[in-house]
Amino acid sequence: MVPSLASFSVICAYKPQVDLIKSKITPELKAAGFKTEKVGTIDSMQGYETDFGLLSITKTNFSGQNYLEDSRRINVALTRARFGLIIFGKRDEVRENPHFSDLLELPCVRCADSLPILK
Repeated sequence: MVPSLASFSVICAYKPQVDLIKSKITPELKAAGFKTEKVGTIDSMQGYETDFGLLSITKTNFSGQNYLEDSRRINVALTRARFGLIIFGKRDEVRENPHFSDLLELPCVRCADSLPILK
């Protein structure tokens, strides 16, 4: 169980992902003892910090702007968590993204081929 003082945020590039995570994950995080401070888009997290965070870099097949190509938004997404950040997405897509590909080479990064979080 996580100390009740730990704050937690979930950051997504796209609003439809935010809506899905709010409905599926937020209740489970609260039950595990996390104080879920915010679930939102990258833009909504500007100026906001929490102790731990989840960052979804999963692409969807809808048309629109690709927020994962904007280095300023990536900077916001990667710097919101004080103590730990879990990034999830498809490894192949991460390798193709110049803002994320170097992260795979860091010794502190561990990759899992699949995590059945949302079904």
